[in-house]
Amino acid sequence: MHLTKPLNIDNKTAEEMFADTNEDLQGQGKEWLMQTAENCTILSVFIATVAFAAAYTVPEVLMEAPEFQSFTPNLSF
Repeated sequence: MHLTKPLNIDNKTAEEMFADTNEDLQGQGKEWLMQTAENCTILSVFIATVAFAAAYTVPEVLMEAPEFQSFTPNLSF
């Protein structure tokens, strides 16, 4: 017994017919996906930059606070 794909009168499968009739939709979907990926990349870089800056920046008010002074080593130059 041989298994074959069902074909229509034009000798096309359902997948081939769908691809032929929806070429413009595929192009629009590809363009949308590229724009979305680009925007997500830009947003993730921005979030990483802000997180990095926030992690390594200590306000001067905290540096002068007595509680913070106990965590910093006393360096004498």
